[in-house]
Amino acid sequence: VRSAMGCEGARRCRPPPWREGWMLPVVLSLIGCIQVCSASGSLDRGEGGHFRYATMFWRKTDDAMSNTVEFTVESAWRYSYGREHFVPQISSTGDTVVKINGAVTPMVAFGDGTPPHYLEAGKITAYSESEDWFLAEEVFTHTFATPNNRGAPWQVAFSGCCRVSGVLNGGDSSWHMTLDVDLLTTLRSLRVVSLPVIFISPGAPGPHFKLATSGIDPTLESVVWSLGSADGPLAIDASGKVTFSGPAPTADYALYHMLAYAGSTTRAAVPLDIIVNVSAAATPRPMFLSATQVYAHPFRAPLMLDSLDNFRVRVYPGFPLRVQFAGYQQTGMPSYIGYTVARLPRGAVVSTVDGSGLTESDPANMTLTYNACPEELGSVPVCLDVTDSEGVAATQHCLEIHVVPDPPPSLSLSLSHGDDCVWNCGGAGSSVEGAELYIGRSYTLHLAAVDPNAQDSVEIMPAACEQVPSTRAFAQACEELPWGSALSETQHARGADVTASRMLPLAPGYAHGGYSMRHCFQAMDG
Repeated sequence: VRSAMGCEGARRCRPPPWREGWMLPVVLSLIGCIQVCSASGSLDRGEGGHFRYATMFWRKTDDAMSNTVEFTVESAWRYSYGREHFVPQISSTGDTVVKINGAVTPMVAFGDGTPPHYLEAGKITAYSESEDWFLAEEVFTHTFATPNNRGAPWQVAFSGCCRVSGVLNGGDSSWHMTLDVDLLTTLRSLRVVSLPVIFISPGAPGPHFKLATSGIDPTLESVVWSLGSADGPLAIDASGKVTFSGPAPTADYALYHMLAYAGSTTRAAVPLDIIVNVSAAATPRPMFLSATQVYAHPFRAPLMLDSLDNFRVRVYPGFPLRVQFAGYQQTGMPSYIGYTVARLPRGAVVSTVDGSGLTESDPANMTLTYNACPEELGSVPVCLDVTDSEGVAATQHCLEIHVVPDPPPSLSLSLSHGDDCVWNCGGAGSSVEGAELYIGRSYTLHLAAVDPNAQDSVEIMPAACEQVPSTRAFAQACEELPWGSALSETQHARGADVTASRMLPLAPGYAHGGYSMRHCFQAMDG
């Protein structure tokens, strides 16, 4: 396991010398470490194509007076192709970058007659030695003459050659994907998050997985997926669920590629070209444990991974999410077990892996910690698989983190006389203005605050009540607390939410006849 915080895998083996140049400031791919991998689950390592995967996304820059767009191309290539072909370098910003080439040089064409751009400095963001790929990201900035192409979108294309050998529906062939840009309809696109290679098995109840995107609020609109090529046994429905309907592999595995597009009502559609590795039923595969621990509101119990559909957890900016994943090799065969993680969102880190993963009782554990920023509202997926040193992996799972604004607490008041309720008996009212109190009786004002964010704190205190307009003409003055009474100590409780409660005893005497005053309170979170 390699990461910026440690190098657990370095104690297990040392990588070949030419791979020393691939050490990154942050490596998102956590894998078992071996020097040589010639296994049944690996992709073809011959002299064929090297293209594995690609997606594109875009956003308009902050320059309101221009039609300038920032495009990002994310692509994956054969890791074992060697340093003499994809030469890594350190950029001026300290990133590891590489120039990508091919039989037909990969290029980005903007569709407006300007010269194409090439992958001259792809920043390496992740790699998997056992699955034989590395992931590179390059950003291009382009200014169009007009917001769209005479009423139609500008069509930007990414193309090149060649795909990895052995792909049954297009091995060693070229690829071509497009996305549309119309700055009069939207200012940014969706973004797809996925591993470059997804493993499935043709067993019951039918092999499938679900793709994930970021960039929208999933409670307000839905992402709609469509198939971009229909020349293979892979299909995708509108929700992003991919199913395989082809024959079982006659060898240890079979490779297929799939081109799909994802769009929504407010975001431009984006392409995704991935490889699906269909493992033979007899091939030993790692697997996730069925329960995954999530330490964040609103979950107090493990999330269940009984299906391959993605699962979602809600978080608030500034409040950390911790998720512990566990996986193992179901056959118990001697093999290193770890994780391969797709591009992580900003503010997310993964731990090194502990546990052997060789048995269900001693799984390989990895913890994800994520602290969202306020500008990252919406869906933020984290996709990963469990992999072994033989290049075989479990089917990708995606944790869809839904970042929502931190809600303010609510405050309710009620008034009682002994066991009898006098005002707002249901406890849901925000005012007891106009309540009549009788001399010689004792009353209690009950204040209760609720914050839906169980990780937050909440307090109740007197407020500057002159800021709250009165609804009654006789309330001409304002005091914090009446005739020297005092609020009780705050009582807190934490469960699916966090609550606070305080009481204010009221005992009007003969000296308080005709008393009319406003007293206001507020609930504040941390």
